[in-house]
Amino acid sequence: MQYSGGRGESRRVKIRSLVIIALALLGAGAGVGAVAQPLGRQCLGTPGTIDAIAGARLVRPLFALRTAGAVTGAEPVTVKLCLWDRQYVYEIVLLHRDGRIAHVFIDAATGNVVRSPPI
Repeated sequence: MQYSGGRGESRRVKIRSLVIIALALLGAGAGVGAVAQPLGRQCLGTPGTIDAIAGARLVRPLFALRTAGAVTGAEPVTVKLCLWDRQYVYEIVLLHRDGRIAHVFIDAATGNVVRSPPI
């Protein structure tokens, strides 16, 4: 028997997704400032992300999440703002229904998908 949820089910899934994203953003902000990452990238915590979005007039994380979800058809799990060679890029991790994980990179200045982050 297959259950087909109605509008209420869809809304619960969206709310659950937003809660997961908010928790991921809060978890990313556990450290103050930027957190060093491999491959020459520097990902920002919550305070640094807020400052960068305001100071550099970057697209909002929610816009990047929606774009990544639309491109992959997967559910966004985490988002973090990283600095790759002086370019801000949102790194988004998504989960497909079959359990596969996808990574999408969004140019934070333009909101466009980046095939691979600048190195």
